[in-house]
Amino acid sequence: MFRKSKSGKRKRHHQPDHRHRDCADGIERELLEPLHSRGLLKGQKVVPRPEGMEKMSEVLLEFVQPYMKSAKTRKAFDSLLAIATASWNCALLDEKGSHELSDQIVNAVVSCEDKQGQVVIRRVMNELIERKKRHFAKYDRYILNYVLSETEDGFHLSVVSTP
Repeated sequence: MFRKSKSGKRKRHHQPDHRHRDCADGIERELLEPLHSRGLLKGQKVVPRPEGMEKMSEVLLEFVQPYMKSAKTRKAFDSLLAIATASWNCALLDEKGSHELSDQIVNAVVSCEDKQGQVVIRRVMNELIERKKRHFAKYDRYILNYVLSETEDGFHLSVVSTP
């Protein structure tokens, strides 16, 4: 159905569509299932974002904004989000824990033989860790998982984080 906007142009009016709820349920399952299967949510209740609290998906997108021009494909964007999420969480740890976790991530992402690749990933992670500390210090929530999906309008990011 279409309606006229204030400018007189036709504008699509959206009817309530239960498929959106089904889609949201699917994304929620996709976000939480890996956490449940690894036992990371043992005894934890997952609750919706409290009123007034920033959406971590929006915060994460703002966090990666300076790197977006290099993420031209979905795969590149997803890789950027993975490195950014890991870096974000490293920044919340003490220095020793941050170094240990970043070493584990670099070794998991890049083969031991690819020294140049390790240097690049480590440099990007260090930049992101510093960016988190400098510009996003007020956020102390860990990012537990995210789902990047494609819509008609582009990408949609969903994030689950600690409270």
